[in-house]
Amino acid sequence: MIQFDTTKLVKEIANKFTYIIDRKISALKELREDNILTEKEVSTKLKVSQKTISNMRKKGTIPQVTYFYVGKSVRYRESKVIEYFVSKDKLI
Repeated sequence: MIQFDTTKLVKEIANKFTYIIDRKISALKELREDNILTEKEVSTKLKVSQKTISNMRKKGTIPQVTYFYVGKSVRYRESKVIEYFVSKDKLI
């Protein structure tokens, strides 16, 4: 009869679950702490037209991590938008 030491396997699985849960909690905290803006609010803040922001999103110029959909409406994470434009030296 062959016996396996399952303690190592259980520890490995527990560590992976802990990692996944920590990432999910971190993402939720970040979302709660971040200001959520409409396309109009983003365009006002960046001093560009709403159409420009919309076109940049549709063309993929603005990375997907900066925005998400609520139904058919688009919402932007303020910190991610600012981070993107500052890193690209495009912030006005």
